[in-house]
Amino acid sequence: ENREEVASKAALYMKGMQENGVTATAKHFPGHGDTNVDSHFDLPVIPYSRERLDSIELWPFRKLIAEGTGCIMTAHLNLPSLDSASGLPSTLSPLIINDLLKKQLGFRGLIITDAMNMQGVTKYFKPGEADARALAAGNDVVEFVIDVDAAIKETKSFISSKKLTSEDIAMKCRKILALKYWSGL
Repeated sequence: ENREEVASKAALYMKGMQENGVTATAKHFPGHGDTNVDSHFDLPVIPYSRERLDSIELWPFRKLIAEGTGCIMTAHLNLPSLDSASGLPSTLSPLIINDLLKKQLGFRGLIITDAMNMQGVTKYFKPGEADARALAAGNDVVEFVIDVDAAIKETKSFISSKKLTSEDIAMKCRKILALKYWSGL
């Protein structure tokens, strides 16, 4: 209810974790606090304007990015004011992940999807497609893949069709290895 309190408490918690070798993950980007649908079962729609999202939902993420959070987890939400593609979950949106999170907000850390077994992201896609689309949108780690073989096959198809490059995959791998190095693994 109070963006300053949310950001302040989250930043203190994040710093405490990261000062002790545990990577903090800010979630659920771009803001999952005001939904009336459970994304485990369907895709929630966040109908607010960009101005509202900037002033409420995105505000704590800006603060945590500025404070150095190591990871951000995406949310399976539809936000028409950020991406007008009908029914597209934010996890699969290049406009939300690559453009907003990485370019506009300047996040350089690891981006992790929420669980890919949730209906809010997989309900409208064939097996493996949502996983490959999540990687192409800019996520580095695809969490809780339902059908690993289908995800690998679809990801290879995305690489063949130039929707994703081998360099993209290599960069995701480097980010994971850098995080493991930082944490002492």
